[in-house]
Amino acid sequence: MTDTIEMTTAELLEHYYALRDWTAYHNILSQRHTNNHRWFKNRVKQLGYKSIAEFCEKNPQGVVAGTVSGWFRGHSTIHIGNIARLCYGLRVSPNDLLTVLGYYDPKKQTIQSLSSEDN
Repeated sequence: MTDTIEMTTAELLEHYYALRDWTAYHNILSQRHTNNHRWFKNRVKQLGYKSIAEFCEKNPQGVVAGTVSGWFRGHSTIHIGNIARLCYGLRVSPNDLLTVLGYYDPKKQTIQSLSSEDN
């Protein structure tokens, strides 16, 4: 027995546009996270560190390189308690860090919610 799904042209177009919009959104996010991580790696090198792991070892952050890297890749949300330590280590302002991570929009002057759980 074969199940068939019948859709009108309007329904097909609606699904097509939804998928197209989702794909465009996903591509924008992927590009943003790539740029964020690139910024982070460049900043670490500007500060004289050879790697992200070395940066994490020599700064009082208490987090591992994979966790910090995940924040900049968009794989996890930074815990609000880590912002000051990361700003100190990177020698940037909280506004700059939150802007790079995509939580702060300087044009709108709004901050998206941050994780309250330890990451």
